[in-house]
Amino acid sequence: MGVAVAYHSEGWENGGVKGNPMIIKLNGEDVQWDPKDQAELGSLIEEFVAKRFFRDEFIATIKINGEEIPEDVMSTMKTKPVTDVASIEIATDTFRAVSIRALDSMDEYVEGLVVLVEQSADKFRTDDETSANKNFINCVEGLQTFIGIIDKVKNINGLDFESMKHEGGALNVKEQELLQVLNSLFASQKNRDWISLADILEYELAPLIAEWKEILRVIANSLRGM
Repeated sequence: MGVAVAYHSEGWENGGVKGNPMIIKLNGEDVQWDPKDQAELGSLIEEFVAKRFFRDEFIATIKINGEEIPEDVMSTMKTKPVTDVASIEIATDTFRAVSIRALDSMDEYVEGLVVLVEQSADKFRTDDETSANKNFINCVEGLQTFIGIIDKVKNINGLDFESMKHEGGALNVKEQELLQVLNSLFASQKNRDWISLADILEYELAPLIAEWKEILRVIANSLRGM
């Protein structure tokens, strides 16, 4: 995480409202930083981020003159003159910290996904084709979200799944296994082989997702140790 900061720009003649010193805070603490070469809010913040933030740190919230500015509004304020800014308060987060929180909160989601997969298998054995496929779509959407989270956590943190292990096996192998099972599912659906699809869901995919519940904890612990 970045060191917290706020700057009372004494001696900065163009800073703050009507010449009063601008206050800059980072994570609740004053910053000693002189942005006197910047005339607009956008370039001021860009320089501040470049000089003060660590590699994976980003702005979580920002307040201008005491008012929190939504991300979609901030782009319209980039040309605001710094002479109209009395204070800037920035709170930061890191991709690593966000990833850990996301992984720590996944237990319930994974358990629900396993139930959904098992229910989908049951429907292909007992319900009509239309009803079963409708449930399967929900299942696939849940799986896509699940895989997307894994992929995003891996990429934004630069994790090497080949070197990370779970019960003696490399995580990249488990990742490929998950993708292969999904490909088998879609092949069975395309061939309208509902019995095969049900078997893959219940006997291959559900246990694999349940295993990933433990794998996600391994990833989270690895991030904590970085």
